[in-house]
Amino acid sequence: MRKVAGILATLFISGAVVLLASFLLLKMKPGDPVLSLPGMSGNANSSLSVSDSRYEELYVEYGLNLPAFYFTIGNLAVPDSFNNIANPSERTFLVNLSRETGRPDVIANIYSLLVQCREESKAFSLDYQWIVSREIVNLLKSDSWSNFNSSYKNILVTWKTEQVPEMKATALISSELNLNTSSWKQWIPVLSFHRKNQFQSWCEGWITADNSGIIKMYRNSRLSGLPVFSVIRKPFVVTLLISFLSLLLSVMISIPAACELVIRRENKWVERLNNALLFLYSVPVFWVAVLLLILLASPMFLNVFPSSGIEPLEGFPDDMGAFMRMVISIGYYVLPVIALSYGGVIFFIRLLRNGLLSEMQQNYIITARASGYKERVIVYRFALKNALYSSLTLMWITFPALLSGSVLIENVFSIPGMGSLLIRSVQNQDHPVLIGIFMIIGIITSLSFVLLDIIQSFIDPRLKTEKGGMYE
Repeated sequence: MRKVAGILATLFISGAVVLLASFLLLKMKPGDPVLSLPGMSGNANSSLSVSDSRYEELYVEYGLNLPAFYFTIGNLAVPDSFNNIANPSERTFLVNLSRETGRPDVIANIYSLLVQCREESKAFSLDYQWIVSREIVNLLKSDSWSNFNSSYKNILVTWKTEQVPEMKATALISSELNLNTSSWKQWIPVLSFHRKNQFQSWCEGWITADNSGIIKMYRNSRLSGLPVFSVIRKPFVVTLLISFLSLLLSVMISIPAACELVIRRENKWVERLNNALLFLYSVPVFWVAVLLLILLASPMFLNVFPSSGIEPLEGFPDDMGAFMRMVISIGYYVLPVIALSYGGVIFFIRLLRNGLLSEMQQNYIITARASGYKERVIVYRFALKNALYSSLTLMWITFPALLSGSVLIENVFSIPGMGSLLIRSVQNQDHPVLIGIFMIIGIITSLSFVLLDIIQSFIDPRLKTEKGGMYE
């Protein structure tokens, strides 16, 4: 039970971190969240603007009027209720003037009176409606109380000159202009807690599949209109397969290579080869990928492997069996897997070699030598197992790195994986897909570390709970 509880706790914390990080990403996304929706201004030929009633409806529908998190740190001069104002410029007007004057009640009353003026003007002729609306919009762009005062007085003169009919709200606004400011309130911090907030709606949307609130904005791809995870599913499988094969190839090559380097460590050429590995490790992976393309997939040299894709351009015949399709597809994966595993092979060799050299200094190795075991038997039978224990963590964490590092490789070989999807989503500002890719990589990373802890707890008795471990 303790093992299960530890696993569940780790998964819960990891999931919470992934949800929080993805939420922060969407909140930092540039542009207006409502206008960036498909079919809205800036994304199509829609004429929707922040002053339209439809904008306000969408603002509330997607829960953007709610606080961002469970708590906010503000000041005494600016209440959280200003977040209910959908129009960004009007919300900025309220915040700036309330912060400067320290009288949010008066500023909110003035704002409501300006809105009332706009409503009263609807009974006037179209010319007067346009004049009143224009001046109120300009007035709501004031960034300080002094600017608002002077602008409002100038507007009253303009309306009188233009013979705009009198409105009841103007007299009430004029009576509020001589207020006593309390600017000191902006320096008094206030901690507010919110039971309903955007982050909670975001978490509930993913956990319960609820399609309301802010999650509704990020369910579907902005480019294709399809659900995000249906867009990611096939590219993810391709990237996962390439990454797994690369990790497997790296381990299969690095273990015997590291053992041979240790067995022949007295040879001067082996030491030179070890130094050369450090140089080879600094060679960029994309350069290796291009070199493989030129040497093994180009008519100029050896045109042995396909240069792009994961299947023939014309596709597979309908009557071709699954086994033959798999055999044909193998050739398409060879070069990408070699290119992606290139850095991992060198890293694993150096890592495992250092671990083996450390183990070769232990007392049990000296005892094995005294017992007459050959050096090769000592390395493979005794030292390798313990060296793998110490190197397993660093070798394992390269798998999530391979997932994220496949971006360059997939673009060099034109592979329809997550790397290509990521580049395409960035170019088309498809933020829901970008956040979906980030969440999947985060989840895979978390699961890989949990699996690593479980494997280590079984293969290394020193990690048992009774001796300070985690899961037993």
